[in-house]
Amino acid sequence: MIDRSGKLMALEAALDEMIADNITITARAVVRHIPEVFKNASAITRDNPERLQVLGDAQKRQRTIRQLKDQLDPKSRGALQKEVATLKERLLRIEAQRDMLIASHRGLFQAVSSQGRKELYRFYSKYADVEKALTKMGALPTTEISENGKGTKE
Repeated sequence: MIDRSGKLMALEAALDEMIADNITITARAVVRHIPEVFKNASAITRDNPERLQVLGDAQKRQRTIRQLKDQLDPKSRGALQKEVATLKERLLRIEAQRDMLIASHRGLFQAVSSQGRKELYRFYSKYADVEKALTKMGALPTTEISENGKGTKE
């Protein structure tokens, strides 16, 4: 059995290791880290203000270190998680805008095509790459409009 001051020294050493390994410090985590010294978390937190003080000081030190790390490292885990969330939101907004634009282009092309496809073909003869890109996106209607304005499926 380890004596009273030995337990305190073991606790301090374990807390230093946990800080160095970036293991979140709780009384239960300490017990898992050094089960040969403490059998349960209450051995650290109850009826021993000295151990509780050492634990609290270590938790404060760990918070300070983590905050400094986040401030110094702009690509820290927390910063990256926020950036990913922001980019996901932006992607969803852009996809919604794209879908809306595709729907509106289809409607406009169908309206213009119903009046005769010659003007539409004349426009796209100058912009073949644009027509290919719009076709690939699905922004052009999938029906062929004849000269009389009647639609037929492709």
